[in-house]
Amino acid sequence: MHRGRWIQDTVAANLRIPFPNLIARNAGEARYRKVLLVLTVLIGGLPALAQLEQQLSSAWVKHILVLRNFYRGQKLGFDANGALISGAAPGFSPADGRVYVKAVQVEAKRLIIRGERPIPVFDPVDGEISWLGLREKIEIEAQLPVDATGARIQTELMDHIFLTPDEVKALDCSPDEERTFREQMLQAKEFVNAKPHTDKPDEGPEQLCFPGGGRAYRGGNGVEPPHVLKSYDPPYPPGELAKGENKSVVLAMIVDASGKPSSMVVVGPAVSIFDVAAIEAVKGWKFRPGSYQGQPVDTAIDVEVNFRVR
Repeated sequence: MHRGRWIQDTVAANLRIPFPNLIARNAGEARYRKVLLVLTVLIGGLPALAQLEQQLSSAWVKHILVLRNFYRGQKLGFDANGALISGAAPGFSPADGRVYVKAVQVEAKRLIIRGERPIPVFDPVDGEISWLGLREKIEIEAQLPVDATGARIQTELMDHIFLTPDEVKALDCSPDEERTFREQMLQAKEFVNAKPHTDKPDEGPEQLCFPGGGRAYRGGNGVEPPHVLKSYDPPYPPGELAKGENKSVVLAMIVDASGKPSSMVVVGPAVSIFDVAAIEAVKGWKFRPGSYQGQPVDTAIDVEVNFRVR
């Protein structure tokens, strides 16, 4: 299993977790089965709710879960059947639906999950993937079924809100895809700003698999890369002005067929406040989507975001 690290803030790495630490992986699967077994013997009542909260916290806290439909949003509400009732719109890829769970709270009529939206960071020095906490909070509140046992909460609620381990595993990049992604990221500086890779004769378009399972075509072999229609360099972080240095951040990402950026990955050996600022800036950029045979397609590109001392 590949190793990675969770970065609690933009400066220091505090807690190491597996990459990608989705619940479908090895220990996650075993823990999922263990929790489901324990939940089958828990029934209603305050002591049982306290036990349920403890077991769910043990299973999900410090893990990355993936929302069904890859929902975006910061405050999501679900009914007792796991159907969305407020707060979100479907996202483009698994990256949009990722939730790093920080706390689980179980009350008499509701379940509350609090966490952050994580962004992967690729270190070109060692080829490792870390998860960067953007401090973009998310809160998920779900109504509990009446007289529900723990097993029903798991199978009738949680499994309707989040992807199951098998579903997550089906989205994962294959070992070959992971290797291709790493090789491409090691060359990131060479194709910044949507430069296509060299065409290979008689071959069709190639896809790149991003951490968590988002896939998009690479420019070249008949695929026209996206073009930036509107961009801007973000303001220099005020707390860093004293250093007086110009900075740049490279982001790998997918521009979807509608021209929206998604599945962003920071490419760089050191994590800083500039990464967060760059991501927030690129969220507001406008693109003309890439195309293949005249039709818009999801396309993988890299962009460089610059910070200049004025």
